[in-house]
Amino acid sequence: RKEVKTWIATRKSICKTFHSFVAGKNGTVILKTSLPLKFVTKAEQMRECLRSLKRNHQNDGARVRRAFETLLIYVGNIAKNPDEEKFRKIRLTNPLFQDRVGNLRGGMEFLELCGFERTEGDEFLYLPDDKVDMEILNTAGSELKSAMTNPFFGLLSV
Repeated sequence: RKEVKTWIATRKSICKTFHSFVAGKNGTVILKTSLPLKFVTKAEQMRECLRSLKRNHQNDGARVRRAFETLLIYVGNIAKNPDEEKFRKIRLTNPLFQDRVGNLRGGMEFLELCGFERTEGDEFLYLPDDKVDMEILNTAGSELKSAMTNPFFGLLSV
């Protein structure tokens, strides 16, 4: 018996499963899945970033709301103007960015899930034009709106 851990990653989701390979008769290989397949969608990853941000700053609701609003502005501007580089480039040393998003755990991760990458010696977060994905931006907008309007958002998570 030979056990192998297999991690399957797709663009839209991460798929985790553990497989057991067993040698059968005549050199055949039998595949047995021993754990259930679990999909973690991009939306779930975004939701978890926002939950984390809310949990880590639960005593400062105004700051959390401002972070969500700021993230929604970034995402919305790119969705409306995907060809405008100024909306796809964020200076990491910008004091307003740091105060509203950069210093909050989960904020940078959320932007990275939207496709942003650190560039130029970690001076900028940049979303390359070939990485602009309207489906992901729409998902991000929906998750942010839910986080801002649902009074129970993040309360039932682990």
